[in-house]
Amino acid sequence: MPGATVKEVDQHVLTKVLSDFLKKSGKITVPEQADYIKTAKFKETAPTDRDWFYTRCASIMRHLYFRSPAGVAAFTKVYSGRKRNGVLPAKYCRSSDGCIRMVIVCVASYKTLFHWTIGLFSGFSCTRIGTHD
Repeated sequence: MPGATVKEVDQHVLTKVLSDFLKKSGKITVPEQADYIKTAKFKETAPTDRDWFYTRCASIMRHLYFRSPAGVAAFTKVYSGRKRNGVLPAKYCRSSDGCIRMVIVCVASYKTLFHWTIGLFSGFSCTRIGTHD
C-alpha cells in the first residue's frame, strides 16, 4: 500500500493530526503564559482553543517542511492580518513575534528544527527527525 506524502494530504488534516501527535507525545511543554497572551496585536482576545500552542507548532513545522529556511520575521508575515481600527480604515498588521519565538524554542528543543546562520542571514530548517515525525 503506497503512503501519502505531506504535499498530497490536506493541510488542515495534517495540522490537526500533527498537533494531536505533539500533544500525546509529551515532548513539547506549553509555557505557563500561553493561556493569557494574544497571538497578534490585531486580535481582540487570546485564543479560545486550549490546544492552540500545539496547532501553531504543527503549522510552523509544516511550513518549514515546504519552505525550509525561514525565521521569526517570516512567520510574522505568514500569520499577519487586518487590524480593524473602528471608524478608521483597516490596516495591515503583522503577528506578534514573541509567541512565534516561544513556539520555535519549544519545537527546537524537541530536536526537530535546526538554526543556521550564513553571514547576516539566519533562519530555521527541519532536521531529519522533524521530517520523519
